[in-house]
Amino acid sequence: MSASKHPTSVYFTIDSWQTFLKNVREREGKNGSQRLQEFIDDYNAKSKARGEQQVSLEEYVSMRREYGKLCKDVDTLEQLLHKKKVLQELVDFAQSEEIGLDLKELRNFDQAMASKLLLAWTKDIGLMHQFITLLEVRREKLELEVKITEARGVEYAKLKEAEKAREAEKLRDQTAEAEIRRRAQARRDRASSITVSVNGGTSESDEEEN
Repeated sequence: MSASKHPTSVYFTIDSWQTFLKNVREREGKNGSQRLQEFIDDYNAKSKARGEQQVSLEEYVSMRREYGKLCKDVDTLEQLLHKKKVLQELVDFAQSEEIGLDLKELRNFDQAMASKLLLAWTKDIGLMHQFITLLEVRREKLELEVKITEARGVEYAKLKEAEKAREAEKLRDQTAEAEIRRRAQARRDRASSITVSVNGGTSESDEEEN
C-alpha cells in the first residue's frame, strides 16, 4: 500500500490477493499497491462527481417545471410558423448546404449561425426572427434535457446511445421490408411476363398451317 500519514490495514483472502498481484503485474506492469491506490482514487473521484451532480428536490421540481414550459413554447412557435406555411421552408433553408445547420442537436447553433441565417434569408425577416427564437428555445430545451435526464439517474450519453441503437434497428427493419417488397414485385412482374408470353405467343402448328 502507498505510504500515508495514517496507514490503514486492508485484509484480503490470500488467493484473491495473489491473483490480483499476478494480473496487475503481467497486464499493467504495476505492483498491487499502486493499482489498488489508483482504483481507490478513481472510485472516490467518481463518487464525488456523482455527489456534485445530485440536485435537491426543489431544484428537480424547478427543472421539471421549466422543461414543461419550454416544451410548450417550442410547440407554440412551431404551430405559429406551420400556420403561416413557412416552417418547412425555413427548416430546409437552415439545413441547406449554404447554411449547414445541425437542426437535430443544434451543436453549431450560436450567435454567428443566427447572423448567418438573417443575412442569407431574402424573404420576410420577421419570419426568420421567429425561426431563430424557435431554435433558441429548442437549444434551451435540449440543454435542460441533459440535466433532467441525469437527475433522473440516467447518463445522457447512454440514453443517446440507446436512441441511436433504436434508430439503427428501425432502419434495418425498413430496409428488410423494402427488400421483401422489391422481391415480391419482381416475382409478380415475372409471372405477368410469363402470362403474356403464353397468351400472346404463336405455336409451331399454327405457323405450319399458315
